[in-house]
Amino acid sequence: MTWSYQETTYIDEAGEIPEPGRKWNDNGYEEGSESKEDAKVVQAGKFVVAYIYLLVAKKNITLLSACQEIYAPPSAYFSLFGLSVQASFVRGVLEKIGVEPQVERIGKYKSAGDQLARTTLSKENCEMLTALLDNIYGNWLDIISSTRGKKIEDIEKFINEGVYQVEKLKEEGWITNIQYDDEVTSMLKGRLGVEKEKKLPMVDYRKYSKVRKWTLGLSGGKDKIAIVRASGSISGVRGSFSLPGSSIVGEQFIEKIRTIRESKRYKAAIIRIDSPGGDALASDL
Repeated sequence: MTWSYQETTYIDEAGEIPEPGRKWNDNGYEEGSESKEDAKVVQAGKFVVAYIYLLVAKKNITLLSACQEIYAPPSAYFSLFGLSVQASFVRGVLEKIGVEPQVERIGKYKSAGDQLARTTLSKENCEMLTALLDNIYGNWLDIISSTRGKKIEDIEKFINEGVYQVEKLKEEGWITNIQYDDEVTSMLKGRLGVEKEKKLPMVDYRKYSKVRKWTLGLSGGKDKIAIVRASGSISGVRGSFSLPGSSIVGEQFIEKIRTIRESKRYKAAIIRIDSPGGDALASDL
């Protein structure tokens, strides 16, 4: 479980952000929040250039949607497919070894026990997963359509046709050009006025995210919003073999919320929980 806070004025004053390049790894897709922040940087008059060799439909493209220029090498790996979901079941294995699972189920959409009690997806579980995929895919299409200036129908057609050549991405405007990393670096040096013999100043994303606003001359905005993100199964107490951050521990989560509520630093709180469920009592508390 992780928690953090975000200042309400920081992004709005992004015009003070300096020019050094940012470098980040592919950490997966997280609801596209990064693309919104990069859009703020673009509005502040800064250019956003991306170089990527792994192009995955839901993960990277959402982040790249806010970039003004996107470059990829000729050998770039890309995977423009629709979304899918899969589930595993062990009921058949248990039957072979003579084990009869006993699962108490309350509500037809409670599917956590299906892995033990069934061999296939239930109708209700299939309905639920389909609705989730449709919602995620619809949001993704809206983001790409609004940021890249493409019609939703054209995006779906492009993906459904199947894309297997990086040249096709350039032709359809998904990337700016096909270039290697050193070529992009040389281009950036020229644009930023850096001599060819000197190294292009780069800032690791982890280091960049720790920059304090006062070092950039930003002031004001004392009000803060606490952003609490929690993921994993819900339990009342941490088990002896539980790994840190692997689950939502009720007593710890309650303490975090209480701390924020009693603090005078925060004016509001945004809580996001990503969990398949767990202890009923801990969830209620």
